[in-house]
Amino acid sequence: MVKLAILDVDGTITDSSRRIQESSITTIRKAQDNGKIICLVSGNVIPVMYALQIYIGIRHEVFAENGGVMYYQNRIEKFFEKDKTEKFLDYISGISSARGIFTNVWRYSSMAFEMDADDIEKVRSESDRWNLDITDSGFSWHVLNKGQNKGYALKKLMELHHLEKEDVLVVGDSKNDLSMFVEGVNRATVKNGDPVLKEVSDYISPMNNGEAIPDIFRKFSLI
Repeated sequence: MVKLAILDVDGTITDSSRRIQESSITTIRKAQDNGKIICLVSGNVIPVMYALQIYIGIRHEVFAENGGVMYYQNRIEKFFEKDKTEKFLDYISGISSARGIFTNVWRYSSMAFEMDADDIEKVRSESDRWNLDITDSGFSWHVLNKGQNKGYALKKLMELHHLEKEDVLVVGDSKNDLSMFVEGVNRATVKNGDPVLKEVSDYISPMNNGEAIPDIFRKFSLI
């Protein structure tokens, strides 16, 4: 029986334009009223995740920066540093079209950027040389420390709530969610989810983006 659901944000509880689906909100609240633990894990920043927690009514932890930072009960816990990721973004900005995005002013451990498609392989090669990871959320690129990913957040949440893999449901839509789609957990994606997620998912909803959350929660008996 699923006790904890870990949800990506952009494209998973929102529509393709990043607007939160009302049905996602009501479904999350209903699942919590049923005693389920609902947590959000996103590549976005702590101020955004704090606002989502407050206004949706999330009762447990939220993770920002792809698992790099956690917020809960007026406390921010940082698991990785941003010295190296910040220096890397400065470096690639000088040799490619990469350019940082506004929300970097609130980042604790990673940096986000945009770049032209022609520079992807060049920047990826440089990230390997720097021993860093880059990932595409579908909305922006992120440079992360080694080991910093949503799978790290999954592990932390399982430890915090003393749960086994079979107690957990993960839901996402893009490649940067793959690290939490580990064998043994319950894995679900949306109809328009990335093919790499569909290959490893236990359930693919017939609905797109945030419209799929009620369907997925019913499938796994959270509501």
